[in-house]
Amino acid sequence: MGQKTKNIEKGRATFYGGKKKKLSFKNMERIVFYIRNSTQEQDKKKTYQTQLAKLEEKYKNEKIIKVYRDVCSGAYLQRQGLNQLREDAKKGLFDVIGIYALDRLSRNLGHQIALLEEFEKQGIRVEVLGEDYGDSPEGILNRNIRGAFAEYERFKITQRMRDGRYRKIENQEFAVGTPPFGYKIVKENGKAHLEIIPEEAEIIKAIFRIYIEERSLGKTADRIFELPYRSKKNLTFSRFMIGHYLEDETYIGDFYFGKTFACEPEKPIKVKRKSPLSSRKYRPKSEWKLIKVPAIIDENTFNKVQEIRKEMAKQSLKPTRNYLLQGLVWCPYCNYRYIGKMRSKSHRLESPNGSHFSYICPRKAGKRRPDDH
Repeated sequence: MGQKTKNIEKGRATFYGGKKKKLSFKNMERIVFYIRNSTQEQDKKKTYQTQLAKLEEKYKNEKIIKVYRDVCSGAYLQRQGLNQLREDAKKGLFDVIGIYALDRLSRNLGHQIALLEEFEKQGIRVEVLGEDYGDSPEGILNRNIRGAFAEYERFKITQRMRDGRYRKIENQEFAVGTPPFGYKIVKENGKAHLEIIPEEAEIIKAIFRIYIEERSLGKTADRIFELPYRSKKNLTFSRFMIGHYLEDETYIGDFYFGKTFACEPEKPIKVKRKSPLSSRKYRPKSEWKLIKVPAIIDENTFNKVQEIRKEMAKQSLKPTRNYLLQGLVWCPYCNYRYIGKMRSKSHRLESPNGSHFSYICPRKAGKRRPDDH
């Protein structure tokens, strides 16, 4: 039996924070656990129960007051469970944090050190089962080396997953995730591709046909609502959903992967974000990866719809009697032209002058017009 396994069997743990003492578990009070899974797939398989079972086994004679759990990457500090753990630590609600492995706390070495120092200042010990680094300079160095390897492993896992996905796409395999409405993922000989769902394809055809007739998203949504058509989640089709379908080139057989990339927002609204790369930007179309799929709509119909949408977008931004500046003023943040919008009924009732007209950025109103800058 190896030393690491032997340590786990004896219930030994690494102590961080405060002066190291030789304590038995019977003397410990107010213990909490922190558990983390990296992906939703791991969470569905309930792999977190392995961590929990090991921790409960070693602390079976102690009173566990709470278990904090996250299902997300260990690369970021903004996690719901971890945030609550840190808030409760500031309130002094517990004395010991038990974790299965140090990389469950974080896979970023800098974050690991910062968290351990934060808990140490609050007089809280972090105990890692099966590991005993000690408080000596050599023990801290060993701990930091393990943290660096955990961070390196995260980068390698991310790189391997990205490279594997691109290899599949180069071989015309569908390796993205959720298929567009109207399609389903079918695997043959270990390779995934898209196939048309006839019932959903009929809805897509009806949406394109009705829009050409009505030339309006709102009227198209109204007519689709009158028909027995529902989405995969049994929801009605909103005009925003219909607008998205009408722009999707997948329906003419061209599915593009890698349209956007993660980046930092130019003017962030939230100060605290889960990841600094919380915004996305479009890549040049020459860099998109094309996957050919079965077409539902012919190209002539698709192109006709795009022409109508451009024409209607220009008309909708013309000044009107109530909105004389519509289409003439721009948003200072995104450079989209403002649209006129009447305030909600509650605002209108409170207004001393009756109706309240205002201008709003179409991105904020949920009516983004990609070609209107």
